[in-house]
Amino acid sequence: MDAASATPSKHPWDLYTNPERRWFLFLLFLVSLSSQLDLAVTAVLVEPIKKEFHATDAMMGGLTGFAFAACYAIVALPAARFSDRGDRRWVISLSIAVWSVMTVVSGFARSFWALAAARVGVGVGEAGAGPASGSLIGDYYAPNRRAGAIAAGLISNAVGGGLAAILGASIAEKYGWRSAFIAMGAPGLLLALLSFFGLSEPRRKIGAGPAAVEDASMLTTLRQLAAKPTFILLVVSLTLYTAMARGLGAWAPAYTMRTLGLSLTKMGATIGLATTFATLVGTIGGGLFSDALASRDKRWLFWIPGLIMLGSTPFWVYCFWTTNFSIFVWILVGANVVLTATFPALLSGLQLIVHSRQRATSIAVVGFFTSLVGSGLGPLLTGAISDALTPMVGAQSLRYAMMATVLTLIPCGAATLACARSVSGDLEDRF
Repeated sequence: MDAASATPSKHPWDLYTNPERRWFLFLLFLVSLSSQLDLAVTAVLVEPIKKEFHATDAMMGGLTGFAFAACYAIVALPAARFSDRGDRRWVISLSIAVWSVMTVVSGFARSFWALAAARVGVGVGEAGAGPASGSLIGDYYAPNRRAGAIAAGLISNAVGGGLAAILGASIAEKYGWRSAFIAMGAPGLLLALLSFFGLSEPRRKIGAGPAAVEDASMLTTLRQLAAKPTFILLVVSLTLYTAMARGLGAWAPAYTMRTLGLSLTKMGATIGLATTFATLVGTIGGGLFSDALASRDKRWLFWIPGLIMLGSTPFWVYCFWTTNFSIFVWILVGANVVLTATFPALLSGLQLIVHSRQRATSIAVVGFFTSLVGSGLGPLLTGAISDALTPMVGAQSLRYAMMATVLTLIPCGAATLACARSVSGDLEDRF
């Protein structure tokens, strides 16, 4: 139903009209956009930061990945626990304020380790917003519309990454890399207020829900999630996916400058426009396509992503093998389109196997592994491989490190396809 019902409803999404849902989704898009800007700008600034602080590739990989991910992974679970029980508006608004302040602080760092400490602070802030936002989307939208709603939220990855590349590179070239951090972080302070007063907490309308669900301990919740094979396989798949994506995302700007010879501004325009277009097309198309297929058979949410991951691997390898700039860009766009189309389906599949009071915790558990292992080790390992290969291949070391990183898609695709075999027995009917 479109309008809020005057009688109690089992489903929270029945409480809101379509315009209300679109407004909430727009606000959550802005939240994710702010998060992506603050995260992606570090990768754009790798080369000038490395030059000023005389850092190695491994150190920069740790800065763009592990420094952020370590605290994210630690803080995400307790923050998600509160999100599963309390007012998610508080979690989201406070998270935005923290990561925005720490991004601004990054611009005042005078040493590599001071900058790393600031990025840890960004991770603390961002740990709360993702699980809480995903949990709210699950309450705002019915299951047969979630993949499309998730896709709309994920568009922020394209817009945020593109803006970070274009604006961050432009500001850094004119005013220095510190100014880029300040410019990316400051607007978030206003967004924190807008989110608190603009979002709605469904629990304030319908109550806390079943007592048995509400009273479940953290350990009980984790045991229930671990008992579902589909959840374990999704954790593996999404962790490997994130390791590959973050490894490429953290080093693609440096790769185009170091190996392909682009200037900072041209790199920003190339990476920004290519990834923005590809992620927009892939995410929107993937969300709509997933909703259509899932209404027929839930297993399509895993069949299509798994086949895409396996099938796109050779193209990703060739993307970093070729020395032709035009071919590199075309493959980068095409491979990104199909790969980003998989993410809405996977996140929608996750929501199908957990009930409402487990959503934030399940997202946080996934986030723990995708952050600590994926975001944390992905960029770090790519940088370490590049360092290890430098004595043998010199300036081409990053090329081979990127090629090694994309091979992660093979076990990732296998784990995703395995989800289709177990999902029917793990579906959850409590919303």
